[in-house]
Amino acid sequence: MAAPPAGAADAAEAADALQLYKRLKQDSEADTPFGRALKRGLGVCRDALRLYGPNGVVASFNGGKDAVVILHLMRAALANHNEATGGSGRLSAIFFEMKDEFPEVEAFVQDSIARHALVCHSYQLGFVEGLTKCIDANGAQAFVLGTREDDPNAVGQSDFCPSSDWMPPFMRVNPILSWSYADVWAFLRTYDLPYCHLYDDGYTSLGKTTNTGRNPALLRPDGSYGAAWELADGSLERAGRVASGGSGAPTATAGGAADADADADAARLPAERAALLIVGDEILGGKQADTNTLVAARRLRAIGCALRRVAVVGDEIDEIVRELRRLSSTHDVVFTSGGVGPTHDDVTLKAVAAALGSTMRHSDEMAAIIKAKFASSGKELPAEVAAKMSILPGVAKLRTVPGEPEAWPILQCGTIFVLPGVPPTFATKLTAICTHFLRGREPALARRVLLCAAEETIVGELNEVVAAHGAVSFGSYPLRDRASVQTIITLEADAGGEDVLKTALDALLHALPDGAVADVEGAISSETSLEVPSS
Repeated sequence: MAAPPAGAADAAEAADALQLYKRLKQDSEADTPFGRALKRGLGVCRDALRLYGPNGVVASFNGGKDAVVILHLMRAALANHNEATGGSGRLSAIFFEMKDEFPEVEAFVQDSIARHALVCHSYQLGFVEGLTKCIDANGAQAFVLGTREDDPNAVGQSDFCPSSDWMPPFMRVNPILSWSYADVWAFLRTYDLPYCHLYDDGYTSLGKTTNTGRNPALLRPDGSYGAAWELADGSLERAGRVASGGSGAPTATAGGAADADADADAARLPAERAALLIVGDEILGGKQADTNTLVAARRLRAIGCALRRVAVVGDEIDEIVRELRRLSSTHDVVFTSGGVGPTHDDVTLKAVAAALGSTMRHSDEMAAIIKAKFASSGKELPAEVAAKMSILPGVAKLRTVPGEPEAWPILQCGTIFVLPGVPPTFATKLTAICTHFLRGREPALARRVLLCAAEETIVGELNEVVAAHGAVSFGSYPLRDRASVQTIITLEADAGGEDVLKTALDALLHALPDGAVADVEGAISSETSLEVPSS
């Protein structure tokens, strides 16, 4: 793409850009979230020009909404820079010509180049090759990017961030890193800036024609779509990006999902340490009792996976994200309970996506399953509810339960399994996960001793036995208001430790006072509790 000739067009562009700068500068002084975002973005662009000069800074421009924002921030900042220095620098942009590009996007890019007298460096190469060529041929030192904090590649970045070591050396400049989806549209609409018209027709994030569709969250009851700026939940921005299989082709049917998952079902996730995250204001507020912890502990114990931590948080995305990251870093597998569904307080999926650095996307696979399920039941699901239920974290995998083709699939995101909080459903899904998708260690050997003596009367004897048998784990649990069994002592040893466990048990029975032992029970099953029948 050749640069447009200099002349009257350049003068008109410079005057328009300077006028935009003055408006932005004035609005950036407002002590509002948008005013602060504007001030930071404009300041980053000014600093980039001050540090590297107009010839050393190149704006990345692909025609998307974020690229349009940085284009105009840079136009404005450059106009101010030129006026302050007496210079006449022109804005340079880099554009990568992409296979399967939307023709509407390509036309918008061409129009923008001409309209704003851009010096455009266009490449049909890969990003690394194109950047290298741009640096070598034009002396570029910094590239201004439309990266925002909720983008998948934004982790660890700052306003000015050196390129990764596998890329050519340059400075990444991120003027809108702290901007939200709403900020982007406030900017474009407040200053009446042109953007690709696909955004007026239900698209919220533009990739290739092969992986981008209209955002189902904007689907109206009459079958039409709202405009991108009407999307109330910015976390669903990329819901129109279709999740793809290994071949790059979207998975379109529930039957295809079952076939594609057949091989994966054979692979079990190694799991010896598990955590449970319970999500729900109703649990913290005492409106509902938590029964899922007991179910999880027993089911996991049966496959040799220990439930090591349980956390309860309210319906707050940031809190859920923090707990998920903490639990995932220290446990083999994490289960979530609650916060999934179509209502306003169902935020667990968004939090899972954020915790894993992923985004929310429309899943053709889930949409097909929902459609099939409700069609077979004769029930009609509102379009907006079906659309929201079809939006999943981009890393999500729908696991079909072997032998149960009619069951709803289980949602797995890396080492996190996302489960409903409704106790019967939670128990059913967790049982399926433990049966088919996890591989624990061989369950521990266990015995329990029922005592008709109070716990405080056998503390000395118990402590001596515990100290002498370090390979065995002991537990002591008093039972109040019982005339017969008043204490339960449990003993556990790793698989293969039958002799160690027997030795410790014999020592305990020998040490306890005469008449203290009511019964000795064998292995503790997945359903064993500390309760004993009344005598």
